[in-house]
Amino acid sequence: MKKLSLLLKILFSKESLRVFRKAWGVLFSGIVVTIILTFFAISSVNDYLEESFALEADEIRTRITFRLKAHSQVLKNGAAFFESSDSITRQEWKLFIERSQIDQDLPGIQGIGYSMIVHKNELHKHIDKVRSEGFSNYTIRPEGKRDIYSTIIYLEPFDWRNQRAFGYDMFSEPIRQKAMIFARDNGSPALSGKVILVQETEEDIQTGTLMYVPVYENPLEVKTIEERRNSIKGWVYSPYRMIDLMEGILGKSFIEDDIELEVFDGNSTDYNNLLYSSITDEVKKTVFHKEHTKTITHQIYGSVWTLKFTKNASPLNSEHSGNIYFILLVGLVTNILVFALYFVMISNRLKAKELSELTESLSVSEEKYRKFVENALVGVFRTTTSGDILFTNDALIRMFEYETQDEFLREKAVFYYKNPERRKDFVNQLKQYGKVTGFEAEFVTKYGKVVSLMLNCVLTDNQIDGTIIDITDRINAQRELELKSDELQKTISEKDKFFSIIAHDLKSPFQGFIGITQMMAENTNDFSISELSMFSQEMNKRAKNLLKFLKNLLDWARVQQGVIQFEKENILVKELVLSDIETVKPMALNKEITIEYNIVETHSIIADANSLHSVIQNLLSNAIKFSHRGGKIDIVSQISNKNLIEILIKDYGVGMNEETLSKLFKIEERVGEIGTEGEESTGLGLLLCKEFVEKNGGTISVQSEIDKGSTFTIKLPSAK
Repeated sequence: MKKLSLLLKILFSKESLRVFRKAWGVLFSGIVVTIILTFFAISSVNDYLEESFALEADEIRTRITFRLKAHSQVLKNGAAFFESSDSITRQEWKLFIERSQIDQDLPGIQGIGYSMIVHKNELHKHIDKVRSEGFSNYTIRPEGKRDIYSTIIYLEPFDWRNQRAFGYDMFSEPIRQKAMIFARDNGSPALSGKVILVQETEEDIQTGTLMYVPVYENPLEVKTIEERRNSIKGWVYSPYRMIDLMEGILGKSFIEDDIELEVFDGNSTDYNNLLYSSITDEVKKTVFHKEHTKTITHQIYGSVWTLKFTKNASPLNSEHSGNIYFILLVGLVTNILVFALYFVMISNRLKAKELSELTESLSVSEEKYRKFVENALVGVFRTTTSGDILFTNDALIRMFEYETQDEFLREKAVFYYKNPERRKDFVNQLKQYGKVTGFEAEFVTKYGKVVSLMLNCVLTDNQIDGTIIDITDRINAQRELELKSDELQKTISEKDKFFSIIAHDLKSPFQGFIGITQMMAENTNDFSISELSMFSQEMNKRAKNLLKFLKNLLDWARVQQGVIQFEKENILVKELVLSDIETVKPMALNKEITIEYNIVETHSIIADANSLHSVIQNLLSNAIKFSHRGGKIDIVSQISNKNLIEILIKDYGVGMNEETLSKLFKIEERVGEIGTEGEESTGLGLLLCKEFVEKNGGTISVQSEIDKGSTFTIKLPSAK
């Protein structure tokens, strides 16, 4: 205050005012020019903020779209699960949802359920059935007489909130009914309008919406709207509480950002149709003006959402405001400097006194800075551009696992880089820009440990001053996340191919049924009794093959979900094989095939008997199918060099080529072949064999040559 008082006294003395009259004119003119340039800079920054805001809004819209598509895919998988079986139990549905791990991969979903259609003549029978399952108070709500009811019978997780929806007839409510009809008639996902979920209580009420995917009796035969209406049996659906849903998509930290989002149901921004708002009460209190607003109308799954984005951003408080203040500051400083030239002599009168005070202040500042650096939790250093280390604090020494600073300073900086080329990149960036922020590289500590560090530095007089932060944990977590993402994408791709194969294998026998029955229906009187008997036998054979296919498919699905329990025990190989030979013996006798075995009496294994019976019967059935009439099948047991029992099943039939061998045991490949006498193969048997053998801790392999036969080898842990 004393220095300021002295300066003002000198500047505004009569003598000073006479000397500086012209300087005041120059100063005023310069300030006017500076203000004009500043307004130009404000306009430029504002244009940039508008463009950046538009990009942010579009990114948020894209994230919402992708997440809703991911939700629809989950519901489609659930619908396919129901369509693959005539009866899905409550426990099977629960296991399906738990195995999907949706709460981890797609947070924000209130639940996933199934609503089935109940006709009025089946109402009481349906209610009695559900009550017999342990839900004595179950009924369909709301009560009343209707031609068609829809009732929520499954909803996971079945917690206290979701239990409020158990038995609710969504088809009785117009908004939900509109979406359910859209999904049913179009065979696609549908999103409802704004509703209040029946899960809501008196506290923390949120607006909601629901997504539906139809489930049909015969999905492969449904093509037209009329067929869809006749074939519909229910909907797999998901209710969403909008705040929970949007936090799951955008993250809870979204409300802390400077961009605000409001979601409206429909084409307008009428607040009666407000679905979601990120604007909290605290934000409303601090908002004085809204610089940027953007509205996007978004159509998805039969519904229209209007997204309204608002950003409270001014050019003067944005991250780019530095340019504005720089122009303003430089202009003012320049004008002041010009003005200052006129009173340099006067300011010299203060130098003696100021020098004394400045020296004292500098000493205090240096001491504070030294203590700050020494006690900092991050690494602090100074080096030359050539790599000589001039200074480090204790945190950096500990980071590199050294005990003393002298020991650390012996080496050049490049010595600690895992890849010395990264040091060159670092120095080049420094020389080009004068500073480096967020530079990441891998370093090697004294004991050979590799750590990931982030550097923030400035270049001053050929010396580098900076800080180092250890980001090893973050980098490792990021790599693990990328690996998990790649594995998930691969699994999804394999599942898609597998479902395509299943659809093809289901279609073929049904087409055969349709062809035979149509021919019999149109030309009944033209066929003899023997011909009709032949047709019946053919239909019976196709039906049995289809039943076997569905059984294998169901067994495989149960293995994937962990439903099948494997109870391992000591099993004598000979007893196991003889039992399975008896099972397939009628099939072998039908083709005059001899099954010979050479099983060591004492050979025993540790495995689940039921699953191994399925494996050996599958392999024997295949051997019979692909053997010529009058052929032979050999079964042998032996001990391998790794304390494993090998069971070899060898036929002398048609064999397989290299291309077919490469496709065996792969979920995404279809290898169903026709036997030597036209026997059909489901294509799932070998896949199920592989699953069962591996669940028992073993392996399965095959060797084959065209026209020489095939040998399947099962290796399982010995019981001895």
